[in-house]
Amino acid sequence: MKKIFVLVLAVLMTSAFAQQGQGWGRGHGMMLRKLDLTKEQLAKIEDLRTAHQKNMIDLRADLKKLQISKRDMLEKGNLDRKDFLALEEKITKAQGNIRLAMANHKMDVYGILTAEQKDKLAKMTSNFLEARGNGPHGRAINREHRLSRNYDCPFNK
Repeated sequence: MKKIFVLVLAVLMTSAFAQQGQGWGRGHGMMLRKLDLTKEQLAKIEDLRTAHQKNMIDLRADLKKLQISKRDMLEKGNLDRKDFLALEEKITKAQGNIRLAMANHKMDVYGILTAEQKDKLAKMTSNFLEARGNGPHGRAINREHRLSRNYDCPFNK
């Protein structure tokens, strides 16, 4: 189960950077290059990426419209509980649609890889995650690492 999670996470990260308009993204493009993708795989991934980006534009636009509606509702004041909660449900559903589209895209890309490439990706992802640390956004240094250094820091006690 952990192995599948790590693989999905790697593909998620790759796609997330690609969506930001930075090609394959910083660092993660290196991961893809190290997988020795064939020309056919690269072409399929690029087609998936293009279709996904177009879909994401529509999904994000839908979400933005709902957020604008919420802002307008809040600015008018005198909120109706039923209407406000209905709008919040729509916003939550739109956010879920975005997350689901991203997950589907990642799995589509992952499905193009061979078994050997998937294994290689799993190892690279595991190394990447270890290097980042265990905390939010990779900023945390695990306790053992902190304690192994002789910092004069109150948090080491």
